Amino acid sequence: MLAAALAMPWVGFIASAMVAFAALMVVAKFDRWTPARTFLYAAIGVAVILGFYTLFAKFLLVPLPTGWLFKG
Repeated sequence: MLAAALAMPWVGFIASAMVAFAALMVVAKFDRWTPARTFLYAAIGVAVILGFYTLFAKFLLVPLPTGWLFKG
């Protein structure tokens, strides 16, 4: 989590959050992952991260770091 927070200004909120979410899912893994469960976890992670991004950046107008990955 600390590495993701430190990398956020360079790679942006979305990319940093996706890497942090994937790392936390690997650490918190309890049962064996099937392909369906892996796809489900990835889809939920993307939805949650994009939901937070939309909430903070578009509705609450909180400036989030874009990083070099998403700069126009």
